[in-house]
Amino acid sequence: MTWPTEVDGAGVFTRADFVGLATRLAQIAGRFILSVSDVPQTREIFRRFAIETDAKRYTVSGESSDVTEIVVTGPPAEPLPAPRDLLSFSEGG
Repeated sequence: MTWPTEVDGAGVFTRADFVGLATRLAQIAGRFILSVSDVPQTREIFRRFAIETDAKRYTVSGESSDVTEIVVTGPPAEPLPAPRDLLSFSEGG
């Protein structure tokens, strides 16, 4: 199942993709910054990292839309749970 993370390119990333990214980011020996769509599912996956909200305006093919993204930075404040626990996050929140 795909997540509602983008209008353009919808269906590109799955929950498992985001879990894998969070797991890898938690293992790097340094800092990082990631910008990703602000939806409850991404907030849950990346909640152990510092998160800030950033409003943006995108223009694609002459059409503008206001969107909100989260800016995730690390290393994580606390260890991530096992990937299977992150995968069990319910769609309803």
